[in-house]
Amino acid sequence: MTAFRPIRRGITLIEMMVAMALALGIMLILTESFKMALDFVRGAHSTGELMSQLNSAGLLLTRDMQADHFLDASGNPAKLSNQRLDQAGWTPPPGGFFRIYSPPKAVETTDAQGFNIYAPATDHQLHFTVVMPTGTDTSFTHNSGGGTYSSRAAEVAYFLAPMPGKRTSVTASGQQLYNLIRRQRLVAVTTDEETSLAPVAGDSEVISRRVSPTAGVNTMATVMQVGNRMNPPAQLPSGPRFGEDIVVSNVLSFEVQADWTPAGAGVPATTPPSTTPPRPFTSNTDAPYDFINGGVFDTGATPPPQYVRIKSIQVVIRVYDPRVKTTRQNTWKFAM
Repeated sequence: MTAFRPIRRGITLIEMMVAMALALGIMLILTESFKMALDFVRGAHSTGELMSQLNSAGLLLTRDMQADHFLDASGNPAKLSNQRLDQAGWTPPPGGFFRIYSPPKAVETTDAQGFNIYAPATDHQLHFTVVMPTGTDTSFTHNSGGGTYSSRAAEVAYFLAPMPGKRTSVTASGQQLYNLIRRQRLVAVTTDEETSLAPVAGDSEVISRRVSPTAGVNTMATVMQVGNRMNPPAQLPSGPRFGEDIVVSNVLSFEVQADWTPAGAGVPATTPPSTTPPRPFTSNTDAPYDFINGGVFDTGATPPPQYVRIKSIQVVIRVYDPRVKTTRQNTWKFAM
């Protein structure tokens, strides 16, 4: 008996094309799913990394800003808000200084909630002395020539320095990226402490050096003179210490604003007083914080460029991740 085997129909060209299309569609879906997952992980990692960088910068900034900045006539530490430049009879403290460089920036746009977005602040600066309390382990230290040198006082500056050849895009329209620099130099609290810093008095990358009345280590009394302070902020040239003062890289903006009380009429009697308060919210959505009138506040300048009492300071740092092209910013507010 002959067994009958039915003829099996082969797959047609159309069916093969449909099967291939389905397979390719599934592969495309899987590829896009993996791509979305990788983009999400990459974005989350970037956000976490930028947050970590900003938090590290914030810790340094908070320590410096919340410390005392002056020595009064009795040698006791004093804060910036104790400097009543807005009142008649104010005289500079015998030790220390605080300088803010905060020229106004143009409004680039306004967001959906009506808040102003200013052009990036790339030239703002904070420059001041810091005095740590006695009996603590928070002294400032530097290593030089095989030795370690420390002091309770330091001259500190925050500013931006351009990153050569680094922009947000390869085209000329890309925004310049910067390093946020924290420059620190040791200062003797009084003349009695100059001796301990004398061995490195010639190292300008360690010591705040005075040029008047004689060359040597700055004290809190001599550093308040404009001519005895650090040179105009700029990044250190290539050398053994290059890069050690970089706090954050790929910075887009370092914005400093203040809240102040202006002087009244006749303060001082011989100089036009600063009677302009910070702009109100209707014209300044950062109120009560605002850019400094004239751009400069300096307790050590003669005469002071602004007769105002600084009550608090707002600092905004915006950073950029060139790998995923995202930005993030943090805002700190300090009662002074």
